[in-house]
Amino acid sequence: METPSTRQRALEVALALFSRRGYDGVSLGDIAGELGIKPPSLYKHFPGGKGELYEALFPPLEAHYAELWKTAAQRQAQVERDAAAAGVMTLQQLEGETMAWLRREMDDPQAGAYRRLLAQEQFTRPDRPLRWLWEEPLALYDALFTRLVQEEVLRRGEPHVMAREYLAPLTQSLAWYDRAPERQEACLEDIQLHIRQFHRVFARREPKNPTPRLFRR
Repeated sequence: METPSTRQRALEVALALFSRRGYDGVSLGDIAGELGIKPPSLYKHFPGGKGELYEALFPPLEAHYAELWKTAAQRQAQVERDAAAAGVMTLQQLEGETMAWLRREMDDPQAGAYRRLLAQEQFTRPDRPLRWLWEEPLALYDALFTRLVQEEVLRRGEPHVMAREYLAPLTQSLAWYDRAPERQEACLEDIQLHIRQFHRVFARREPKNPTPRLFRR
């Protein structure tokens, strides 16, 4: 197995420290101390010092979220196809789609560090957390619910509002989990209750044009 480079190890340590303490609470000396090297050694890899090291955390963060929402979009497309074909969207389909990305985010320590880092950013660079934790997933669910309303799989309503109503408790539950990871199961139970209630309110119980009972198998 290839040994991680000093640069890669520095990024891992920096992510852990910055996500817990914030930018102002971490020095190059802190990072170097965790690595067992002297602070000037970090300038070989990050000539711009702490600021450059901090900014180097964001390309992999953005790649993480780009891949997360791309995979979620693929899963949603399958849910849409299945629901359109059947004329109804089951609770299991909606719950399975949502819980897949939520559990993945909860079970990945690096993803948790990314969320904590973005939480720090809301006061200095709010465009970053706004994009990756709200705008990108909101656009996905807005598009999904728009198509499902058009297919008459969901009851008629304003899809953008439906997407906001659906997504806000999910992001809030993730924030609660980040503050108290030991409450993961309680957070997941709350999320499942929310999904079930959303499904009861908006999902049709029967296809738009159900097969006459006489001919059902």
